[in-house]
Amino acid sequence: MRAGHPAASGNLSLDRYLELGHIVVSVTGEGPAPVDVALARMGRERLVRVRVPSFLAAAEIAAHSDLVMTLPSSLARTAAVKGRFVALPPPLDTDGFTMSLLWHARHQMESRHIWLRRTIVAAARALFGNAVGPYAPAPFL
Repeated sequence: MRAGHPAASGNLSLDRYLELGHIVVSVTGEGPAPVDVALARMGRERLVRVRVPSFLAAAEIAAHSDLVMTLPSSLARTAAVKGRFVALPPPLDTDGFTMSLLWHARHQMESRHIWLRRTIVAAARALFGNAVGPYAPAPFL
């Protein structure tokens, strides 16, 4: 949430968290986010006000509103360091999430594209360690 948000001070209870307006990041714009799956298992639901396709868009909206977003902890820490945001732990346990790297088939064998994919995977490993799976491009049929 943005620095100066009314809920930024103190502990964030589950009830207070659910009262806040939320931004959800969804590339497809469909389906539940991992947070919503965890809440549904508890019989609870959050108030989703906006769905956007990227974390960058979500951050800009959150920086200029009282909407909040639930991010992977590494992104939340990075955003908070800049001073625009306050990172609080969510008041629920969430499952992990899968991050995938996708590209068009015509780029599969391009050396520049192969280098880029390997560089992205290496950067992810530097941030997340063993949580990043092996780099194994799927065959195209």
